Amino acid sequence: MAEALWHIGDYSRGKSHARKGQEMAANVPNIMLEAAELLTRARERLALCGLQNGRQDRICHTRNIHFLTEYPNHGASNLMNIAFIDAATGVSETSVVQNVDAARAIFHATPFPRGLSACDTIIAMLDLREGRTAVAKAAFEALYISSRGKHAEISLLCLEKLADHAYQMNGLLTTARWDVIPRINSQGTE
Repeated sequence: MAEALWHIGDYSRGKSHARKGQEMAANVPNIMLEAAELLTRARERLALCGLQNGRQDRICHTRNIHFLTEYPNHGASNLMNIAFIDAATGVSETSVVQNVDAARAIFHATPFPRGLSACDTIIAMLDLREGRTAVAKAAFEALYISSRGKHAEISLLCLEKLADHAYQMNGLLTTARWDVIPRINSQGTE
């Protein structure tokens, strides 16, 4: 919800939803670790009965992996959404970087490449906002290349920033080139 509100320009409500999600997510790791522990004990019991590597054991193993890797990403996504909104609304650079670094640590540990790319995108937006245009331009170009064909939202955001002449990352002709790329891709004539 926070991300949807951000996309329609309702930054304060989006930030409020992201903060609520972050508060709720604070309780999730304990529940998930308990569930993972129960699944581990279930697998031990199955092994005692000679049923290791059977259907039930595989189900427990798969769900255990899911609990230990997927759910931490929800908390990290909330931190990332807050940072994204904060970067767009002018909140201090320190606050934005703290949230991005916390989210990045979780995404790196799980591992979740899309989350890591989203963190890099927020830092590029922050660089652009703070006037580090050359750094932002290099980051957006690299992110576009690495996310193209994998993460449409990230690649389109990069194109949006690169194609906007107001940011003065490119000359007028180069900016026009970035504007043409999504049109060619949307027509399937790349």
